[in-house]
Amino acid sequence: MDQLYVLQAKSILIIDIFLIIIGTCYLIKWGKIRVAIDLIVKRLGSKNIKRGLVVLILIWQLVMILSISGFSTWDPGIIILQATGQKQWVPDYFSYNQNTLPLMFFEHLVWRLIGSPSYKVLTIVLNIINMILVDTSVYLLLKHEKQRLNKKTLNYISICICLLMLVTPWICLPYSDPLSFAFTIFVYLGLKSLNERYSLLKAIIVGTLIAVNYFIKPSTVIILIAYIIVSFVFTISSKKLIGGL
Repeated sequence: MDQLYVLQAKSILIIDIFLIIIGTCYLIKWGKIRVAIDLIVKRLGSKNIKRGLVVLILIWQLVMILSISGFSTWDPGIIILQATGQKQWVPDYFSYNQNTLPLMFFEHLVWRLIGSPSYKVLTIVLNIINMILVDTSVYLLLKHEKQRLNKKTLNYISICICLLMLVTPWICLPYSDPLSFAFTIFVYLGLKSLNERYSLLKAIIVGTLIAVNYFIKPSTVIILIAYIIVSFVFTISSKKLIGGL
């Protein structure tokens, strides 16, 4: 079984390298490949093809999660061992890395809810949660941007996101990065919705999302800072424009 997992992991690595090479060839405008990709992008306008690709991506993600989910000797490993009540090799880790405590408590909660299984089972469950959140956030982002972008541009963006975020195995690591990626998109969409039409309920939801995102990864507060700066610049620009008129 271990040999099978190694073979599956190597196969996934080969496919990911192939996808990166194809993407690089397109970016450097390598003739025939670029023409072929342009044709594929054009055909992606078909709803049936889109649905088929969504199904394939979901299957692919599940294969990755079941094949290469495992133990990491870095921060994710320390956190998951602590979450499952096992001894980890850095006793004072959380004294120096308090920002990872909320993630550890979250993983401990999931571990308790699913019956306190081994860390291997918990890793798979956490990665499935990663998959659900990341896929949902990407879907909502593309659906929102569909209103502002033309069809061809949206198709290109969809391909890039699928290759970089959904097809690569980064969701197979139970750490803060996949979660913060998803919640940053949720915060962005929430702020946009709040800006378009304010309501107390929306404000509470967005505030909660920002708080959750901050506890997952403190550096994600940059999305709020960026929103405030951009809003301020647009407000000042609009006043100057009105005054000039």
